[in-house]
Formats: sequence, C-alpha cells, structure tokens
Amino acid sequence: MYAVKERVLLVDDEPQILVALQDLLGDEYMVLTSESPAHALQMVRDDPRIAVVISDQRMPQMNGDELLSKIGNSSRALRIMVSGFADLPSVLRAVNEGKVYAYVTKPWNEQDLLRKVHAAAQQFRMTEERAALIEALRASEALLQQRTDVLNSILDGMADGVVVTELNGDTVLMNEQARRVLGAGDHLVHAEDWPETYGLFSSDGKGPLSLTENPVVRAMRGEPLVQAEVYVENAVVAGARVTVTATPLRRRGGAITGAITLLHDVTRQRALEQQLVQSQRMEAIGRLAAGVAHDFNNLLTVIVGCGELTLDDLGEGDTRRGNVAEILAAAKHASLLTRQLLAFGRQEIIQPRELQLNDVLLGVESTLRRFAGPQIRLSLELRPELCNISGDQSQIEQIILNLVVNARDAMPDGGEIRIETAEISLSPASAAEVGLSGERYVVLTVTDNGTGMTEATRKRIFEPFFTTKEVGRGTGLGLSTVYGIVGQSAGHIHVQSVLGKGSEFKVLLPRADRSDARPSSLPPAPKGPFVARVLAVEGDIGARKIAQHDRSHRPNAAWRGLAHAS
Repeated sequence: MYAVKERVLLVDDEPQILVALQDLLGDEYMVLTSESPAHALQMVRDDPRIAVVISDQRMPQMNGDELLSKIGNSSRALRIMVSGFADLPSVLRAVNEGKVYAYVTKPWNEQDLLRKVHAAAQQFRMTEERAALIEALRASEALLQQRTDVLNSILDGMADGVVVTELNGDTVLMNEQARRVLGAGDHLVHAEDWPETYGLFSSDGKGPLSLTENPVVRAMRGEPLVQAEVYVENAVVAGARVTVTATPLRRRGGAITGAITLLHDVTRQRALEQQLVQSQRMEAIGRLAAGVAHDFNNLLTVIVGCGELTLDDLGEGDTRRGNVAEILAAAKHASLLTRQLLAFGRQEIIQPRELQLNDVLLGVESTLRRFAGPQIRLSLELRPELCNISGDQSQIEQIILNLVVNARDAMPDGGEIRIETAEISLSPASAAEVGLSGERYVVLTVTDNGTGMTEATRKRIFEPFFTTKEVGRGTGLGLSTVYGIVGQSAGHIHVQSVLGKGSEFKVLLPRADRSDARPSSLPPAPKGPFVARVLAVEGDIGARKIAQHDRSHRPNAAWRGLAHAS
C-alpha cells in the first residue's frame, strides 16, 4: 500500500455534482475539483501526479471528450467520462479512439464508479512505477556505458596487452595492444589453442609453446601467478618477444572461471640488452687485442729495425738480401695487423682533421680498383659539394679499403661494387635510437651484389676474429676494425643483406662543424748536414737497443743514443 493518496481531478460545471463525487471519493483519494475545462487542462499539465481525471461530457465551454483529447500525451492520468444517455455515442467514440479509459452514465452506480476509479488509479500507479523503473534502467545503462568507455579508454591506452578469457575459450576482453601483440582478435580461442592461433613459440623460437609452458593454461588450472617469455610470429607479427603474465579469473566465491593475461612486448628491451652484451664483449676483447698488439708492436720494432740494419750491411749483390727483404715485408704486413688490432681496441693514436670524403675516395680509387681485381666492376657515385668530416685520414682509408675487400670476397665469380657518398639529417629520436648524439652526418655506402648473408651471420660480422672465409684467407679483423674506427669517430655503421642478392654497408660520419686544420708544429727542414741528439723513451729493452744503435753512416743524420726506460 502507498501511504500517499492518489490524486483524482473532478471536472464539472455543476457544483452539486462536484460535491457529490467529492463525498464519494474523498475518503480514499485526494480529490481536486474544477468547474472550468480550461482550468482543469492547465491543472493536469502543471501536476503530473494527477492519476485520474473524471469529467462530465456536456459542459458549456468545452465538452468532456474535447478536454480529454486535449490532455493527450501531456499526462499519464487515466480519464473517466460521466455522461447522460443522450451523449453516449460521443463517449463510446472517445473510448474506441483510446481517449477515455472508462465511462459511467448518469445517474451513476457508486460501486461501479468506485471500482472503475480504483482500477484506473492502480493502472496509473503501475505505469508510474514502470516509467520510474525504465528511467532508472536508462540511467544505469548510461552510467555503465560511461564507465565502460572510461575502462576501454584506459585499457586501450595501456602499453601492455590485456586479455580476459573464460574457461570455454570465450574472449571477454581484449584491448588494442593485445590485438597488436597477438596479431589477431578471435572471439573464441581455448587456452590450449593459443600457441597455434596466435603463433606463440618457446623463448628460443625453436618450437610451439607446450602446455606445461603455457601461462594461460596453468593459470586456469589454479596457479596464482604464472610468467613466461615467448616468441610471437604469425601472419601479422613478423617476430616479437613478449612477456606473458597470467592469473586466474575467479568468481566471488573463489571458483575459477577463466584467466586474466597481461602481454608486455620486450622486443626492443631484449635487443638493447643484446647490444649492451655485445658492446661489453667487444670492449673486453678490444682491450685484450690492444694489449696484445702493443706488445707485438714492440717485437715488430726490433724485427724491422734489425732487418733494416742487416739489409744496410749487406752488399747489393749479396744473395741474402732477398731473405732479409722477405722478413721485412712480412714484418710490415704484420704491422698492419697490429694497426687493425689497435683500431679495434680504440687505442691507436689518431690525428683527426677536416677531410673531404670525396677527395679521400678519389685518392685511393686506383688502389681500390687494384684490390677489387679485373672481375669486379667498381663504380663511384659521389655527391657534389659534400660537406667535410672530421677524422684521421689513414683510418678513413682503412674503413674504405676493408669494406671494398669484404665486398670483393663476397663475389668470387665477379660482380659489381658501388661506392656512394651522401648527406643525411637525423631527428634526435632517430639519432638516439642508434646511439648517436648529433643530427647531421655524411654517409658512405658500399654496396655489392655478392652472396649476401644470413641473419645469423649478419649479427656476428663485427665480432673480432669471426670470418666465413676459408682457413688462411682471412683474419676476421677487417669488419671489426671498421666497427672500432667508426665508433671511435662518433659514427654509426648499419648493414643490410639478403642471402643470394648482396649486402649494403652504410657508414655515418659526423659532419665537421668547423675546420679542425692546425698549422704544422714541426720545425722547418734543416739545410745541409746536421748533428742532433735524440732522447728515446721506451720501456721495451729490444726497442731501446734499436733506438740506441749507431745509424750515423746514413746520409744527413747523426744519432746519439740517450735512451731511458719509460
């Protein structure tokens, strides 16, 4: 029961009728009265709580059916007509048109009228309750939609993928990042079928993810928190490393209904870690190589020095001169190897100055063609008015020579080597991605159409002593030397290769912002014979002895050995 009485509006131009109806209905309803149809119409429009309107049909200003018709949809109040027999056709027509809920004839039967008013009031109450329920439902739906939109916005803005899956495989939720990581958005995928559907492999990429490794399966079986790193490769995702974290989805009572899975793409992180390990490894090997090269260089100093002295002491016709010359040639070849080791270890003394890369290339072009051989077609495409770079000329020449020799060795049956120069500007983000700090670079590109490389080989080409050549044909230091020199020059080297089609090496060298040229610090060459004292500071005993050796028999030079250990 409702504590508040329903409101009933009585409309009649005869006051005694209004009084009689008010006496009949007053105990059960809140009765409102009006002698004017126009006033009654305004009352209904102003008060939506009026549940029933009881109107006389025949009134001077406006008939009852006309009044109830004008009320129309402005109110949910139900309408009852009171009429004499003479007006019954109009009343029946209003009932048939749905304008009137019920009617009573004069003189009315009190019980019949009460019953009809009660039914109308009850229907009004039900209509109001249903309208309130619908309005509350709409408000709840709007609030739910608002919260859903906020949740979807949060989920789609996350850097991690989120997937909610039920035990039957139904995907309840999958955000945009999850679709990108998995490369698909199937609605029904059982946990056991994730590896096949989404292309999930074990972390080494050698085989599909097994059931015992599958975090989603394990979470659905009750493990509280399962994490695994997988390799993803499918029709959309070319290859990515993803950390998968799964936890059971439970009802309020604790029963497991599915799994919540988080997907974190760690591809770039793993690549950076690999680069760091490789850099640390090469740095350690570089230190070792530089130390070995330094000691080896001291031995070569003794060998070359003694060889030159011996060669000077032998006459022009002495047959032993050929043997000594071979020793010197081998020693000088070994000295080039030590320079490569020192360059790789970044401990070679360099003399940077402003260089024009095009001029350096033109200066060594004949040497390059000689190294390339007759079966290789060598072409230079040099950009006019190329900006200068800052570097050590011998090191830049070594970069060029090693890249050309590497390209030549990749084409045993002949082919083409193309050398290009260009300029490039990098955005700060692009520069930082490859470990550079500047923005403007000169680019040296060496391209060949040789055998190319596999991805596994490409990842190892800068490792010292790594080579794919036959035993005795390579030291494995050429490209690692290039790598060391480029790094020492604050540059970057990038390699692209397709097996069977060739390779492309791009070397980025920073542009010279200002001239690094310096006037010579050497005194002018003396004229005529001279005597000079030379202080040789050397820690190696053999090298000190060579420095102390009397070389005064050479023209225009008199040496006095005053050597001390460093």
